[in-house]
Amino acid sequence: MLATSPTKQILIVDRDVAAVEPLRLRLTEVGFSVRAITNVSAAQSVLAERPPDLVIIDWNITGFLGARGGGKGGGGPALWSTRAYI
Repeated sequence: MLATSPTKQILIVDRDVAAVEPLRLRLTEVGFSVRAITNVSAAQSVLAERPPDLVIIDWNITGFLGARGGGKGGGGPALWSTRAYI
């Protein structure tokens, strides 16, 4: 029997649900566990509890990475040590 690797966790943070849904569906279809969040404080809580393997963030979300992505902002240490694509 083949050993299966654990499912990779992806967090998508974007206020535009219409933009996120196709990406979430496709990533889920190919085997990722995807959580899409539209609220910055909820995303910060998820990062604090259990950082995912990858975070995909909308560049225009103020307060998550700092003012429009400017440095180490509200994502906190969990985000700083997680792969993030903006």
